Amino acid sequence: MKVIYNKLLPVQGFTAINLFGLVFARKEERPLDAVLIRHELIHTLQMVECAAVSLVIVIPLVILGFTLWLFLIPLVAFYVLYLLGYLLRLIVFRSRSRAYRRISFEREAYSFQAKSHRRLLGWLHFVK
Repeated sequence: MKVIYNKLLPVQGFTAINLFGLVFARKEERPLDAVLIRHELIHTLQMVECAAVSLVIVIPLVILGFTLWLFLIPLVAFYVLYLLGYLLRLIVFRSRSRAYRRISFEREAYSFQAKSHRRLLGWLHFVK
């Protein structure tokens, strides 16, 4: 997994952020420990799973004549679901940190970051 150390991403208060499979980490956090790298790897796997599931939906729609723009959905599916999950939990909990920790993608990543394997589409188990 490629880790790019810099001063800008992620914003202060966070150690790393995974954008399309590239991990951006704060320079002062170099080197990232194995648990955090595993956490970000889980996010990459979640992105791939979201893309695959959305492709199963998009391909028949394109075959039926809907626009080719639908192929952008698999690229952003993870981020849309992540943001929706965060916003819904922010409304419920009224706390940014609690909302972040309750996102199903984060709950799965934190639960399995120290383990050697996870279940396919395991983040669905954490959706409530």
